[in-house]
Amino acid sequence: MSCWTSETEKIIKMHESDLNSSNCREVLRKNGGYSSYLNKLGGVFRKWNGRQMHCTTVQQFQEAAQYVFGLMAIYGFNYNNGRFTVKWSGKTPFYRNADDGRCNWGEIDNLCSNPDKAKTTNCNFGMDSLYYFAGLMPGCIKLSDMYKGQARRYKVVRNKADLRIGDLVHMFGYRIASDDPDSWEDWHHVCCVGEKRGGTVIMYDSGSRFISSGDFKVPFEVDGNNEPVGSYGNYHGWVGIHVVDLVGNTGEVMEDPDYAVEVIAQKWGKGDDRAELLGKRYEPVQKLVNFYLSEEGRSDYLRAAAGYVLKGFAGRDTSREKFFGKDYADVQDKVNWTIQAARDVLDNKYGKDKERQEKLGADYDLVQAQVNRIA
Repeated sequence: MSCWTSETEKIIKMHESDLNSSNCREVLRKNGGYSSYLNKLGGVFRKWNGRQMHCTTVQQFQEAAQYVFGLMAIYGFNYNNGRFTVKWSGKTPFYRNADDGRCNWGEIDNLCSNPDKAKTTNCNFGMDSLYYFAGLMPGCIKLSDMYKGQARRYKVVRNKADLRIGDLVHMFGYRIASDDPDSWEDWHHVCCVGEKRGGTVIMYDSGSRFISSGDFKVPFEVDGNNEPVGSYGNYHGWVGIHVVDLVGNTGEVMEDPDYAVEVIAQKWGKGDDRAELLGKRYEPVQKLVNFYLSEEGRSDYLRAAAGYVLKGFAGRDTSREKFFGKDYADVQDKVNWTIQAARDVLDNKYGKDKERQEKLGADYDLVQAQVNRIA
């Protein structure tokens, strides 16, 4: 499966050989320091350079993962329990032994910008870094280490179908018999739910699987006894902990029309900045933007905006109104119409197949996508 967006993948390939344990300080110095180096990388790294996100949507959470795991890929952390390993690109990792200590509350920018204070880490470093950077670390809780406290405070999930994006998942070497955290012994691995595609749950995993494959996205499967199988088959029990509530927990991913809607909402800057941030998407997205802003493209824009909302993006109520500005009323009308049309489809008021396509016309794809969500 694709691990990175096209622009992040391009950045990593261009810069995965920039840094090693002997040249890091010199490379950063020549680039004017760590912050300037991130600006040079561009894309999501430039967009969020020096800023902590405050994620409220799935799309933002997934972008935070691109930033955090992308920096891990470029820097080549050895975060597999302090044991020597190799950077996933096949090169020597930047931090390579256990003498430097453990993770420092997951503040990845601090570790990257202060090599002398770097820590060797393990799987929990990625989770702490992701949730800290995403602005989702609740209070002073260290997400990956305080799993019993989290389980007491938040909902425990034992059914894979009930997992939602943003849930932490702890793996155990034994089956979990009770929901009572006091009955659990030590956990052996931690990751989080990053995407859901139909019945497939995709974990975001910063442990040895990322080191060995270069892909932080790992499918999560269980057998009839609810024991992990496949990539996680070496564990025998698991619990999910629902620690955040992100808007858009369908797990649907962004497509060009969604990016165009965000551009119109002034979320991707202007001119050269927009081109750099969007990367390979810039030309097709900008073409859509120009069309949507034309008189003939108005109906298509409202369909794209309604689809964006129904995927779970743009927030709710006042947040959504602020996002769309003067277009809010028209967009909301289209959203409401689409929701009702999908219900009517399920009540067989639009027929099937070609008949349904003919009756819905240009709205068919929009309505059918909503039907698939609620069916």
